[in-house]
Amino acid sequence: MTALRKTFFLPVLGAVALAVFLHTLASTAWAVDSDGDGIPDGAEAAIGGDPMHKDIFIECDYMLHDLNGDDDADDPGEHTHKLKEAAVAELISIFALAPVSNPDATSGIVLHLDIDEALPEQRFLDFTSRANGDNFFDLKATHFDFASRAPYFHYCILAHNGSEEAGSSSGYSEIFGNDFIVSLGSWPDENGILIGSVKDQIGAFLHEVGHNHALDHGGGDLLPAAQRVKNHKPNYLSVMNYSFQMTGIDGQFDFSRAALPTLDETNLNEAAGILPATDRTRHFCRSTRKFVGKTGPANINWNCKPSSSNVRENINGDRNFLGQQLFTTLEGYDDWANLRYDFTTSPVYDASAGTGFGQHPRYFGGFRPSDTTAARGVDREQEAPFEEGRCAQFATANRLGKLFKIKAKEQNINPAHIGEACRSEN
Repeated sequence: MTALRKTFFLPVLGAVALAVFLHTLASTAWAVDSDGDGIPDGAEAAIGGDPMHKDIFIECDYMLHDLNGDDDADDPGEHTHKLKEAAVAELISIFALAPVSNPDATSGIVLHLDIDEALPEQRFLDFTSRANGDNFFDLKATHFDFASRAPYFHYCILAHNGSEEAGSSSGYSEIFGNDFIVSLGSWPDENGILIGSVKDQIGAFLHEVGHNHALDHGGGDLLPAAQRVKNHKPNYLSVMNYSFQMTGIDGQFDFSRAALPTLDETNLNEAAGILPATDRTRHFCRSTRKFVGKTGPANINWNCKPSSSNVRENINGDRNFLGQQLFTTLEGYDDWANLRYDFTTSPVYDASAGTGFGQHPRYFGGFRPSDTTAARGVDREQEAPFEEGRCAQFATANRLGKLFKIKAKEQNINPAHIGEACRSEN
């Protein structure tokens, strides 16, 4: 009987052990992320990626202004916010040429753009407010397949305008997350249609994708919080910088490829400029109260005056609430080397429909001054309005008009003073 039992149970135990082994093997494949792109190997191959080469998957739905219901934008007065083919091709190329390594011994990232469904046009789209119709998460709940795509795909809506408060803003995004809006309904294209030019679409889309990967307007997570939001840094050659969002760096749209030397605005070496950079930059001149472009990378006349060696100059044009110049250090940042792909670990990751409604405004392109107090509150800084007024701690969300004056009055600041101090040129 004992021998019989041994003969009977050995095959059973062997089968159990094999099942456990196979389960462990499968679980490991789904847990391992060989290329570090935030997608487990087992899932990556299943959705059309390569476990040995970084992939980014983005589903985009687009608003369509269709007057006669024939599902196209070919009739008079109609338009579509679907990305132009030239913009899609350039975005794919930018990621393919990214200076990031992969286990397959090649560089670059494969960008998978699923330009999916047409959505009815509505003038404004907000992440959370329903004042002007459906909000972002209402539409995502209806049009996004959470069950099969939530852990792997970013989701975007190519909209007309962002929130009503944002006015002509070019977009709105979670800073380290998986959701974003591109809204170019105040930006004329090459034919005057309000859908944005090819360059506008490339710059705005790439900028919002950068936010999803934990980049802010001055860099990313490795920088102190105040440096991440510091805008217009001449030593930050990135589409995340408003100075280059819609124009590119020497005409080329890209994330920064190196952390350039720190600049001390109280002691700037004009001869060195931003070396070892090879591209030209833009910087703010107090003497003209304008940003000047195509300077550098060496022998940059930071103060726009007769040459000198070491100068004190507010080269990114930032000011405090009182309109006073800020003279600070400006740190460079290497974007490509520090993108965060693992958005499922983000505090705002929405694994299912309905989980996005409680997300904190900080993650929606928010701007929180480092010295925020209850009395001063927080200004949300929308992306690159077509006409803009900018300060380090003060931003308007509208063209230089009604909202500009209202917000200035709230802070007890002369609107004219702010207009002179903070206006920048795109």
